[in-house]
Amino acid sequence: MEAARVNLITPVLVGPEARIRAAAALAQLDLAPYEIVPTGHSEAAAAEEKQ
Repeated sequence: MEAARVNLITPVLVGPEARIRAAAALAQLDLAPYEIVPTGHSEAAAAEEKQ
Protein backbone atom coordinates (compact mmCIF):
# COMPACT_ATOMS: atom_id res chain seq x y z
CA MET A 1 0.00 0.00 0.00
CA GLU A 2 2.95 2.32 0.58
CA ALA A 3 3.94 2.01 -3.09
CA ALA A 4 0.40 2.99 -4.08
CA ARG A 5 0.47 5.97 -1.71
CA VAL A 6 3.54 7.34 -3.48
CA ASN A 7 2.09 6.56 -6.93
CA LEU A 8 4.57 3.82 -7.86
CA ILE A 9 1.83 1.25 -8.53
CA THR A 10 -1.90 1.05 -9.07
CA PRO A 11 -3.13 -1.97 -7.11
CA VAL A 12 -5.78 -4.29 -8.48
CA LEU A 13 -6.82 -6.72 -5.78
CA VAL A 14 -8.03 -10.08 -7.13
CA GLY A 15 -9.63 -12.74 -4.95
CA PRO A 16 -12.60 -13.41 -2.70
CA GLU A 17 -13.83 -9.90 -1.90
CA ALA A 18 -14.97 -10.70 1.65
CA ARG A 19 -11.55 -12.14 2.52
CA ILE A 20 -9.74 -9.17 0.94
CA ARG A 21 -11.88 -6.72 2.91
CA ALA A 22 -11.49 -8.69 6.14
CA ALA A 23 -7.70 -8.72 5.80
CA ALA A 24 -7.69 -4.99 5.04
CA ALA A 25 -9.86 -4.29 8.08
CA LEU A 26 -7.47 -6.24 10.32
CA ALA A 27 -4.59 -4.21 8.92
CA GLN A 28 -6.63 -0.99 9.17
CA LEU A 29 -6.24 -0.29 5.44
CA ASP A 30 -8.70 1.75 3.37
CA LEU A 31 -9.41 -0.06 0.09
CA ALA A 32 -11.70 2.64 -1.30
CA PRO A 33 -9.15 3.93 -3.84
CA TYR A 34 -8.37 0.46 -5.22
CA GLU A 35 -10.10 -1.81 -7.69
CA ILE A 36 -11.24 -5.20 -6.43
CA VAL A 37 -11.84 -8.00 -8.94
CA PRO A 38 -13.90 -10.56 -7.02
CA THR A 39 -13.42 -14.29 -7.58
CA GLY A 40 -15.17 -17.25 -6.05
CA HIS A 41 -12.08 -18.60 -4.31
CA SER A 42 -8.36 -17.95 -3.92
CA GLU A 43 -7.31 -20.42 -6.61
CA ALA A 44 -9.50 -18.61 -9.15
CA ALA A 45 -7.63 -15.39 -8.43
CA ALA A 46 -4.50 -16.80 -10.08
CA ALA A 47 -6.46 -17.56 -13.25
CA GLU A 48 -8.33 -14.24 -13.44
CA GLU A 49 -7.44 -12.04 -16.39
CA LYS A 50 -8.24 -8.35 -16.19
CA GLN A 51 -10.51 -7.32 -19.06
